[in-house]
Amino acid sequence: MQRKVHLTNCLRNAASRALKSSQHPSQFSRLSLRSPSTPWTQVPKHQKRFLSSDVAGTATQKKVKSDDTNVFLDNLGKIFLATIAAIVGALIRSSYNTSNRNAVRDEIEAVSALDPVEIDELRIANSVLSPTVYMNIAEDLYECFPTGSCSYQAFTNSARKTMMQLKGEAFTIELGHQVDRVVADILAKKKASVDEHLPLSLWLVTLSLALNSSIDDRLRVLYKVLEKEEQPVRFHQIPVLVSNLQDTCQLPPDTQVVSTATSFPTQQWERGSPSQLVPWEGGYDDVIDLNGMADILRSKSVCAWGECYHKKSFQIRKT
Repeated sequence: MQRKVHLTNCLRNAASRALKSSQHPSQFSRLSLRSPSTPWTQVPKHQKRFLSSDVAGTATQKKVKSDDTNVFLDNLGKIFLATIAAIVGALIRSSYNTSNRNAVRDEIEAVSALDPVEIDELRIANSVLSPTVYMNIAEDLYECFPTGSCSYQAFTNSARKTMMQLKGEAFTIELGHQVDRVVADILAKKKASVDEHLPLSLWLVTLSLALNSSIDDRLRVLYKVLEKEEQPVRFHQIPVLVSNLQDTCQLPPDTQVVSTATSFPTQQWERGSPSQLVPWEGGYDDVIDLNGMADILRSKSVCAWGECYHKKSFQIRKT
């Protein structure tokens, strides 16, 4: 009887302990961990396995947490400020670029001997100077100076002689002082004296300032002047013609401004040379016809007499 009672008590105690262990599982987990004073080498292998699993779980949780972060959203403020700064910087740089270009254009206008209004007045005042009269002057000039050059004084004497033969003594260049002003500016830039011989083509391009004619006729007589120098006309004559037009104020200031190699921190500009203004992909000695010359002079980079600003297309008559 006593054995039964003792056995019953043992079963009750075992059940009680099992119930408590199920209600407090952390006690067993804590018992499985080593105490702070126990060296790692003395910890049983099965406990080491539990410890390594805990460390791996903690690392995995940290990795998942780091993967959940969004770089764009975390740096949204910085990205916004950087974008605004870039836009403001671009606007400031563009403003400086425009200012630099306008400064070069204004300088070209300031040093021009004649402005567009004065050129128009000169042409209107010389309505009698037709393309036919102009070519008569050119032919007599090349006959008098077969070398292709003369002084400005000799040029004016020859031109007056031809004009008197055609129209009488009363025929002269009206507002001639404006032409003289252009010539004085050319001589100053070339550091030449009044008696120095310069190409006849330069003097004839200067005289074309007073030529009151259509663009078609002006292009045609200039091409004939080039033919007086060399036949057939070749490309290497075109930059010389553009240079003469540039020196005689017959190119708009805007088209003469070209960019330099300096683009940082702001773009720099300069007055373009004839070789920079003339668009050409062919050879230096290529033959150029009248239409080819007209296309170059009416291009946006040359824009002789401001013709590139007009929509009208000109039909050049070959003679």
